[in-house]
Amino acid sequence: MGKKNNTPGDLLRLDARGIDLSGAWILWPRDPNNTLLESLETQGQLQPVLVQGQNPPRLIVGYSRVLALRELGRDVLAIRKDMEGKDPGLVYVQSNCDHEPSTGQKIAALRYCRRDPGLLKKMYPALGINPYSREHALWEDWLGIEEIWDSLLSRDHLPLRAGGYLARMSPEDREVLYPFFRKLSWSQSNALKFLTWLIESARMQEKSAAKLIRGKGLEEILGKDLSPKDATAGIIKCLYSIRYPHAAVFLEKKDALCREITVGTAWRAAHTKNLESAELSFSAAVNSTSQMKKLARELAELAESGAFEKWLALREHTIETGGGEGEK
Repeated sequence: MGKKNNTPGDLLRLDARGIDLSGAWILWPRDPNNTLLESLETQGQLQPVLVQGQNPPRLIVGYSRVLALRELGRDVLAIRKDMEGKDPGLVYVQSNCDHEPSTGQKIAALRYCRRDPGLLKKMYPALGINPYSREHALWEDWLGIEEIWDSLLSRDHLPLRAGGYLARMSPEDREVLYPFFRKLSWSQSNALKFLTWLIESARMQEKSAAKLIRGKGLEEILGKDLSPKDATAGIIKCLYSIRYPHAAVFLEKKDALCREITVGTAWRAAHTKNLESAELSFSAAVNSTSQMKKLARELAELAESGAFEKWLALREHTIETGGGEGEK
């Protein structure tokens, strides 16, 4: 081993095993990959790591390189810096932001400095977040809820926009709501529908979100042995019926009528547009000329049966009674 020089700012040669890697500012620790190991083994260490202090020196930047050199049984080239007046976490992020940080990395960095407004203000631009942007506002909302939610955001179980909705709820509401996002991964559209309809329904019924969830069968749906897709669909349907009870009744009648008017035929009827449109869609699969002729006869019979008039009557009654509110 070469001579150790402990002058601040000079290049040092340190025993990899003697470097302290436990600093809270090591925000994005990663084990060394094969590419890094191969590079260090064949070309040596081309870039020194950054440490502070002595006995032992504490790592600031270069976590993966130190682990790799430990594995290879080699010393570490390091620069020791006096960090007085500088936060090591901010230095760490600035040194590692040669790529767009992931959602999880942003969370880790922002949580690190959440109790220091001055440091937080500096961290946003270090992460590539414009302090006057919509993204900045979304992160500010997110930092107002419990850290337990962070892993769900990192794993795409819910979108960042959900933070604003969650921040408006009480801690008890969020506690009851948490299992719905822990067990299920939601698209942005469904997650925001879920939260919006839950908040609106709770307000309309003058209940907390927690009481509404417990009293309307949502936990029972979550507890059933359903696929994630079926579970999220069931929860959304249940909440829709709570938020828009008249519209939910109309949808049930509409679906029942579509099945009724095509029963005994190969046709399927559907109304996929808003209530303002009277358009019904009829569809059928064809695999032969004879089947096509049969379908044509069935469609003509449907036209003569008054099927479309039944649909129009249901639609008009719904509009007159105001029962189509909230239909999507």
